[in-house]
Amino acid sequence: MTNFFANREGNIYWTNKTNLTKGNYTFYAWINDKAGNSNRTKTREIEILTNNTGCCGGGGSDKIEHTEENKTQTQDFSINLTYPPNNSYTNKNATEFNFKVLGTEKNYNCELFLKNQSGNWTNYGKNGSVKNNSQTTIIPNQSFENLSEGIYNWHINCTASGITKLSETRKLTIDKTIPTVNLINTSFSTNKSQPEIYFNFTDELSPNASCVLYFNNSAVGRNNSVTKNINTSLIPNSTQPDGNYTVYVNCTDLAGNSNKSGEINVSIDAPPTTNATAVKENGANYSFGEWTNSSYVNVTLNCSAPDCNTTSYLQALCSVLLSPTFLFLRPP
Repeated sequence: MTNFFANREGNIYWTNKTNLTKGNYTFYAWINDKAGNSNRTKTREIEILTNNTGCCGGGGSDKIEHTEENKTQTQDFSINLTYPPNNSYTNKNATEFNFKVLGTEKNYNCELFLKNQSGNWTNYGKNGSVKNNSQTTIIPNQSFENLSEGIYNWHINCTASGITKLSETRKLTIDKTIPTVNLINTSFSTNKSQPEIYFNFTDELSPNASCVLYFNNSAVGRNNSVTKNINTSLIPNSTQPDGNYTVYVNCTDLAGNSNKSGEINVSIDAPPTTNATAVKENGANYSFGEWTNSSYVNVTLNCSAPDCNTTSYLQALCSVLLSPTFLFLRPP
């Protein structure tokens, strides 16, 4: 840094200006480092009043008055990033970067900077006519498309009336590779109407993925926060009818890259669901297990499977205990 100040003590710099004529003056300090980053102080105003009659030994005095700072139009401003959020993932070459500048200037000159994997901040786009308090988009230039996959820091740099400001720094991960999804199950037969399907996925950059279970190309189960390299199970959200199914899992990583596993065949033949109701001879409902003096009870059996043998199920459902005056039905 080149020092244009005549005096320095620690990190304090100052200089004396002499022979200034009567009038109003504005002043500020400006700094520029070796990397080309620059900034400046707020502007202040000073008024010099000179007594000409006493300037040459007449006993008069010079008077210097400091007035309030910031009388000029140049004001402080801030930059608010709106998109993409911090720690975002993208698989797109044309990612948009959105922000707002809040201040008093009408226009700002703003630039997009990314810190590449070699540690250097590089300009990847600019907008020279950013309006105050207006949603603004910078679309990166073609150099952005050539960036390799990885994690990048980014910020927006804006300048107005000699003042330069930086936004906060956010992190963006560029990931263009699809995940690998592996089924652990092989083809099988089961008597469960909601069988468990085990799988895992691998991904170089995305730690999590949203994974969906498919039976015959219909989505039947989902987990939106599957961790990579961990064996995970999915089951259908509801019971599946008996039959043969083609089964696979599809996973989408945080950058939107999607891939499916291989397919297996699953055959379901689940035990039927049965229930029975009973009515006594007087028309009142009968509860299984209670004693009754009814001479008979009408039993209705409902079975979920189309091939139910209702006679066999009825025989298995109830045992009958008879006495001279009581009938007792007890479920098995």
